[in-house]
Amino acid sequence: MPDSIHAEIALAHIVVFWKRAACGYTKHANGLHAYYLYVPRWRNPMPDLERNKKELSFGRRLARLGAAWRRQVDHDLRDYGLTEATWRPVLYLGLLPPPVRQTDLVRALEIEAPSVARLLDVLERRDLVFRSPDHTDKRSKLVSLTEKGERTARQVRHAVEAVSSRLLQGISTPELLACYSVFERIEANLCSRPVPPANAAPQP
Repeated sequence: MPDSIHAEIALAHIVVFWKRAACGYTKHANGLHAYYLYVPRWRNPMPDLERNKKELSFGRRLARLGAAWRRQVDHDLRDYGLTEATWRPVLYLGLLPPPVRQTDLVRALEIEAPSVARLLDVLERRDLVFRSPDHTDKRSKLVSLTEKGERTARQVRHAVEAVSSRLLQGISTPELLACYSVFERIEANLCSRPVPPANAAPQP
């Protein structure tokens, strides 16, 4: 997988992790979408005031950067009638070996299973994907791209690569590798103190 694709996916994943761990999560009453309240759950007293200032703004800047990155891809794919909600599943299906279990796609996209099912309904109506029974797991289905879906996946991949190349222009390979190293360490720190899902029952 090209580094540009890795960069987009890594940024998306770390933003999701950061939002879950460092921010309060609240769902609208209608249950159709969610928003995040940027309320840090922990603060460590830091002797270095400049570092403390950077730490407090890091999550917000990372989330803003991730959103801006995705808007750039949305803009480049507007002529194909794709939005982030639809191009991300197509991209992942084009990267993962087919067929893909629907449950694996849920984990890759890091969104709730009912939302993925609705997205696949939309993509199926547009003749981009098709689903078939999973004979090894009756609770899941197998998802594959159609011929039209494979062409669309290539278009999405080219768009993501083009955006990544533009946004990473002027950044050297050592700088990019250093950024990846920071992402991995942040993700490890977040995984060491997992946050339960929003709909999990409170512990007594």
